[in-house]
Amino acid sequence: MCGLFGMASTYLSQGELALLRPMVHLSSLRGVDSVGVCHIFKEKKKTQTHILKGAVLPAKLIYSDELEEFQKKHHNNIYAVLGHTRHATVGTVKASNAHPFRVEHIVWMHNGSIPLLVPKDSSKTDSETIFEMLAEDGLTSTLERIKHGAYALVWYDQKENKVNFVRNSERPLTFIKTAGFLGWLSEKDAAVYFESKSWFHKATFMELPVNTLATFTPGSVNLELTSLAPKYISYKKPQVESTDVISSVKTHE
Repeated sequence: MCGLFGMASTYLSQGELALLRPMVHLSSLRGVDSVGVCHIFKEKKKTQTHILKGAVLPAKLIYSDELEEFQKKHHNNIYAVLGHTRHATVGTVKASNAHPFRVEHIVWMHNGSIPLLVPKDSSKTDSETIFEMLAEDGLTSTLERIKHGAYALVWYDQKENKVNFVRNSERPLTFIKTAGFLGWLSEKDAAVYFESKSWFHKATFMELPVNTLATFTPGSVNLELTSLAPKYISYKKPQVESTDVISSVKTHE
């Protein structure tokens, strides 16, 4: 299993960005092999992305100079942060296999495993194969091909300027909603923990319904839900090897 987490607002405040640390700590209970975050932000009147990830303990990245410097530079123009902590299943543990990934116009992450989906390159993850299919063939075809696996998927489509979520019954995802903030975590109990700390005013919680596409536009917290079709199953863990690297991925327009 892996951990998905993230947040969005019209523009994320310093106080909201500070919640990344407890989000990462809670998500690390679901995976510590690697960690990564993608910031969606505005610069020069364009929506851009910046990925920071590594095959390190999640706390090492969230307290890193690289992350602090990026957030200081862009503290008043960040729309959303999408994050992932990895518990390796398919593919070795190395910085290049940490989520998020970019395939063409899509930045994405995956919690789960698809045992019948064998990557052509054995050093790659099954997750990379999923989103290569998504970029080439679209959502309907991709979900049909991974229906005998376990998944919760989060991706940002730069062409459509939409953040998207979908899952099947094998993997959880819970949203935290207030009037001006949208957050998400894999574990519902982890999301409710935030309310116990009074970090949100009048928060509501919603588990993403199975086989439902949820989307929002960066700069907004309006979550739109679209019902899809069927449901599906699980996986086994392979052997992994470890490295210890943090890498910053160049900003893409």
